[in-house]
Amino acid sequence: MTPNPLDLNTEHLLRNLAPQVLGVLLHRFRDFSAVEDAVQESLIAAANQWPQEGTPDSPLAWLIRVATRRMTDHARSEHAHGSGWTDPLNAKYWRVRRGTELGS
Repeated sequence: MTPNPLDLNTEHLLRNLAPQVLGVLLHRFRDFSAVEDAVQESLIAAANQWPQEGTPDSPLAWLIRVATRRMTDHARSEHAHGSGWTDPLNAKYWRVRRGTELGS
């Protein structure tokens, strides 16, 4: 099945929102490479879905939600494969971020 082409408004919207989504996720997860991949995947999902289903009421929130879910999927996959990637949902990660871990 061939995806519908994006109209110019949607294309411009995605171009304008992409840096904002990247900034929000980078602030949350601090892993540029993984965040960049997740944002790209959310943009691809939007490009495939929005022409058929319409642009959501809050496109920025939609993109952030999809990218965050991609990050969570990535964390679970990496954890399952034992690669040592820090799961951002891990309690130790948050203690270190808050500076409450011993030696911080």
